[in-house]
Parts: sequence; structure tokens; C-alpha cells
Amino acid sequence: THQAEQILRKSLRPIVAQTLDDVDLKPRNVPEEVARNKLIEELLDRIVDRGYLTMGGLRDAISRNNLKLPDISGPRELYSGDQLLRIDRLFGSRLDGVHRPGQIYLRGLQRISSAAFSNRIGRFLTKYLGLPFGGAFVLLEGLQHLWVKISGVGESGSASVMNPFTFTALGLFLLGLINSRAFRKGTVTTLKLARHWVVQGAELFAQLLQLRRVWKLLRTWWFLLIRRYLLKPLIFSAVVWGSLSIYEVTLHQSIGGALTIFLSMNLVVNSRLGRDLEEVMNDLIVRSWQRFRVRVLAGLFWLIVDLFRGILETVDRLLYTVDEWLRFKSGETSLTFGLKAVAGVAWSMLTYVLRFCITLLIEPQFNPIKHFPVVTVSHKLLIPTVGFLASMLRPLPVVGGDAALFSAGLIVTGIPGIFGFLAWELKENWRLYRANRSPFLRPVVIGRQGETMIRLLRPGIHSGTLPKLYKKLRRAERKGYWTGEKKKSRKYHEAIEQVKHQVRN
Repeated sequence: THQAEQILRKSLRPIVAQTLDDVDLKPRNVPEEVARNKLIEELLDRIVDRGYLTMGGLRDAISRNNLKLPDISGPRELYSGDQLLRIDRLFGSRLDGVHRPGQIYLRGLQRISSAAFSNRIGRFLTKYLGLPFGGAFVLLEGLQHLWVKISGVGESGSASVMNPFTFTALGLFLLGLINSRAFRKGTVTTLKLARHWVVQGAELFAQLLQLRRVWKLLRTWWFLLIRRYLLKPLIFSAVVWGSLSIYEVTLHQSIGGALTIFLSMNLVVNSRLGRDLEEVMNDLIVRSWQRFRVRVLAGLFWLIVDLFRGILETVDRLLYTVDEWLRFKSGETSLTFGLKAVAGVAWSMLTYVLRFCITLLIEPQFNPIKHFPVVTVSHKLLIPTVGFLASMLRPLPVVGGDAALFSAGLIVTGIPGIFGFLAWELKENWRLYRANRSPFLRPVVIGRQGETMIRLLRPGIHSGTLPKLYKKLRRAERKGYWTGEKKKSRKYHEAIEQVKHQVRN
């Protein structure tokens, strides 16, 4: 397998390098020369791992690379396509059967974004108008949507999160964060100072509790009675009271009911079982919060990202498998040739519709990372148009009555996914161009999940790939020692070999 991979790399590497030269994507300094070599190897990695290359994979490889595209020279280049589109076309002919050229909606999006991101006027409008104030609108509308769902309060009145003042204030704040390094440093300094004062306040409060007089006060018998028989039962009674009000139980509406709840909680909290349960629950809450904050939240985020990325890759592999089966091969009979010709036309149309629906309509709807807040806000803005769209569909001969309303609802439900797709794609398209590149060299991506070298080695949030793999390997080895099961151990050995392979390439 290793020898076959080296033969494949050796045969494809000159083609990839020559294509980059033909579109004049050449390095101008040492970091860009290193980045170009990395770009070539990363494209070869994708071909070896998946068996094919797409325009999306090509775009992602360039966007996180230090070798960037220059600004478009004028309307002629905008019409013919920038360097990314030219590479896509050349790969489609030179790597036939390996590279899948981009669909028309991807190429169209790239043309539109290049007009906005690769010239001074477009960058000015994006950085000083679109990103800060568009981002403020989306964030506030998303928060408003959550607030309405949680509190049940309408959007009108003083409870509204979205209003001219908050919109302008958040837009100006984002404007400063995006375009002023001094403002960013000042914001970070302010947050650090606020954290410092919070910590100082907590330490001061802890020191006050340690004072002899305060300690004596807290240990007096009457304060202990108040805390044990009044404060604690009141807290638990308030929880029960709120729970009863949620479920519309009428007991809590009378004074006698409230007194019954308070006395019941007093009895439970101050019993031996209640004190033991309180101690166990306090310890459980503290440990569970630490694990939840460090492991679950970060792990859940990247689990969702990897899950949906894996689903899209699996769908791509299935579609590409059929594409490969329908390719013409030498030595085939006339009947096979004819069947493939007919089936290939039908399959090309079907696979185009499938990719469009899955990538633009379905996946952004179900992926919560893309769904909130962009798709959420899009839903909120488009739902009122269902009636208008249904009235336009009713006169059609095929659609009428309830079918028109159902069709309009289906269309409006699917369209917001496009906005989630656009936000995700435009984020990567912005990073394609040299003028948008950071002036500082950043650690480069090495691992398949976007890890840099230090993230491969140092444990933490979405990092520590190698320590985690070795930890799982040790656990599997210990388990296999007693059960004789070696399958999991081999799986982790292979994963470690893959990381070594990535670092070497």
C-alpha cells in the first residue's frame, strides 16, 4: 500500500505543480515557498485518502495556506474566473477521473465573492459595513429568538433584545474589533481587568469569612438555626413552588399550600438522609460541572463538526463510486457502452440534484453549528412569506388549495439552509486572497481535524490528539491483556500511524 501511494504521489505531483505554475500561483518569498510545497502535499493527501479531489477541498486547502491568490486585475479576469476557478478547470481536464470540477452554484458563488473580497471597494464595504452591522443584526435576532423561546415574552416593548440602540452599539463594537488592533487589545485588557477584579472580590470575600469575628458570627447557634431551618428550606421551597407553577398545580396558590411546602422541605433538608443527600449532590454538581465545561461542551462542538463532515464525505464517496462505475473503460462491449451512456446522463442529473439538496438545503438545517444563528434568523424572516408564496402558487394548474400551502411551507423551510451554507462558504472564500491574509505567520494546520503541531501534542480543548490516542491505546491494551481482544489496539495503532504520516507529509 505504501509503495502504491508513493507511485501515485510521484505521478500526480508534477501535474499539480505545473497547474499551479500555469495559473501563475507562484511563491514570492520563503514562507510562500514552504506553503506551496505544503499545498501540493495536502492536495495529494486528499486524493490518497478519499480517491478524489473536489473544488471545495481545493478551496479549503488554499484558504488555510500561506500561499494566497492576488486581487483580480479587472472585469476580464472576473468574467473568466480567478486563479481558483482556472485551477479547477485545468484539474478537471488534467486529472480526469480524480478531480471533480465545481458545480455551477459553487463557481457562481466564487465569482460573486471574488468581486467583493478581492478589490479595495469590496473589502471596504465588507469590513466596515457588511461584517459588523450584518453580524450585529444576525446575533441580536438570534438572541431575540432564544429569549422569546425561553421567557415566553413577546418581542415588543422593553423586553426586545433587537432595537436601534442595541443594533448600533453592537455594530460599532464589532466594527472596532474587526478593524482596529488597538481596540482589540483594549477589549482584551478590559476583560482581563474585569476578571482580575472579580477574582480579587472573591478573594476579599473569602478573607472576610476567615476573620475571627465573622467566623464567630457564622458559627453562632442562632445563625446556624437561621441557615438550617429558614434559608435552606426557603431555597428548596422556591424551586418546588416554581416547578408547581410550571405544571399548573393549584396547591401552590394558597398560603396553606406554601406553608405545607416549606415545612415539608424543612423536614427533608434537616433529616439525616437530607443532609447526606445534600453533601453528595454538592460534590456531584461541582465535579459534573468541571467535566461538562472542559469535556462535554468542547467535545460536543467538535463531535458535531466531525459527524456532519463525515456524513458529507460518506455521501460524496457513494456518489463518486457510482461515477467510477459509469466511466467508460477499454475492452467493454457495445451493450455495456450503450447502457453506461444512457445511465450516465440520467445519473449526472440525479447526482447534481442530490448534491445541491444535501449540501445547500438539508445539511445546514440539521447541523446546529451552521443552523444558529444564521439559519434561525433566516427562518424567522422568511416564515411570514408563506401565505404570499402560497397565493402565487394556487393559480398554477398542478398546484392548488392545500397543496399550494404545503409547497410554500416546504420551500420556505428549505431556503434558510442556503443562508447557512453561504455564511460557511464565504468565511473560507474571504481567506483566499493575499490582501486578507494576516500580516503574521501563524502555526500551520497539520492534522486532519485542523490541528496544529502544538494541538497534536498538548492536551486541551480540541487538542492533544496524540496523548488522547495513547491513553485510549493503553486502556485497550490493558483490556486486551485479559480478554485477548486486539481489534481496538490495532485501531489506535493505525490512528497513531496516520498522525505520523500527516506530520511527515
